[in-house]
Amino acid sequence: MADFSNYVDIHHDKDFLICGNGYSILQYEPEWYQNWDGITIGVNRILDYFTPDFYVNVEVPERINWQMPEKVGCPWIASVASQQPRADITFDWTPTRGTFFTNKDGKVSWGHGSPFISLSLAYQLGAKSISLIGVDFCHGPEGQPYFTDNEEHCAQWYLGIDPQMRANSMRWWQNAVFVLNKLGVKVKNLSNISKLELEGEI
Repeated sequence: MADFSNYVDIHHDKDFLICGNGYSILQYEPEWYQNWDGITIGVNRILDYFTPDFYVNVEVPERINWQMPEKVGCPWIASVASQQPRADITFDWTPTRGTFFTNKDGKVSWGHGSPFISLSLAYQLGAKSISLIGVDFCHGPEGQPYFTDNEEHCAQWYLGIDPQMRANSMRWWQNAVFVLNKLGVKVKNLSNISKLELEGEI
């Protein structure tokens, strides 16, 4: 396993695309993602659609209950705490949940959900801009929780199961985007259904 601190700024000034697992992933064909002119980071089930440049899954091995590890064909980033034996790159968390850290030390900001973690990873990797897709905080038009029809693998608090957790997460996203904008890193949400609002100061 490699230490993520060795990857700080290796993609300096590149445009990044973070791919969650929300329904809006289907706005684009797999080829659109494969041809992204920059660096792609995908989480959890994204491997059912395309292979990103970096794959992020921070679940402990026993929490992965779908056929995913066999599909990983790119560097897999996980937290040291996950003790994920299949990971290629591991990182340590920053000490405080929700606060977006800007030290370029390879430590990754705690937050609800892998897309938020990926936001911190993209910053550490040197992103000039970060686009989001599949970070919807809502169901698809026919009630789909994901872009696939696979069964749930965890409690989907971001869809409203835990309103306080959802509200905290959205606030942390807004704070992170505000911080990144001040640093000159523009964040854009490409989803046409997302309930995640990124504009405005906190």
